[in-house]
Amino acid sequence: MMQLSYLNDVLMAVLKCRNKLPLHTIECPATVRQFKDQITKALGDQGVNASEVTDIVGTVIDVYKEVIKQVHEAYQDRLEGFVRERNNAIQNLENICVISNQIAAELSLVVTSVQENLDVHHRID
Repeated sequence: MMQLSYLNDVLMAVLKCRNKLPLHTIECPATVRQFKDQITKALGDQGVNASEVTDIVGTVIDVYKEVIKQVHEAYQDRLEGFVRERNNAIQNLENICVISNQIAAELSLVVTSVQENLDVHHRID
């Protein structure tokens, strides 16, 4: 069990090394080994023993993986929401086009009817 007095040192070592482990490479074993080596050195320089380093690195990797998973799920949910909104907007536009075509057809009938009435009145005169 890691002593609480190491906590600040551990956090500082992780912060120092975190930029060297981009989130998208967390599944790459070589990257994880490199990160482990970097954090092991940083923690070793601060007096943390090797068994604690292994536990710490494992925990950090697990946290990174969970963060990636949650970010991916959040973006997936957001993307699905945008797709739904886009599909609704397309459906609304299609409905507007149908209604516009119906109105145009009805106006055409009205114009034809008015024209016929004018023709009838014109012949009577």
